[in-house]
Amino acid sequence: MKRIALLMTIIPSILAILALGSCNSDTVWDDIPYPITKFISQYFPGQDASSFTSNDEIYHVKLKNGPGMTFNSKFNWTDINGYGERLPQVLLFDQLPPALYEYLQTGELQSDAISIERTTKQYIVVLIDTTVYFDIQTSKITQG
Repeated sequence: MKRIALLMTIIPSILAILALGSCNSDTVWDDIPYPITKFISQYFPGQDASSFTSNDEIYHVKLKNGPGMTFNSKFNWTDINGYGERLPQVLLFDQLPPALYEYLQTGELQSDAISIERTTKQYIVVLIDTTVYFDIQTSKITQG
């Protein structure tokens, strides 16, 4: 009889802890603007956000066991850091200029991309053992 009473006390407590943990993730996801959640769902399906912050219309999202991303006031990504993990090739194909993606593909480097950054002047692709720069104005690609 004592076991049943103990189980009736423990089981609701465990369920409450699990519910609180899942609400935290949902709350973070609910705070993220829709264009950003759409982007994340497209390129990192099934991943949950572990944190979200916004400062002066700059948005930072960190995925659980995944990359961190920065978006500008127009919800365009400016930085995606895989923290040593490779970025999805479809992300690179869709988001990098065609000439830059072709350069990476020709050198069989696209699967080595662990971070990408976009500024008004250039794209920067950090690979496992090198970095590739793409000048937006001239389309010049350098590696180093």
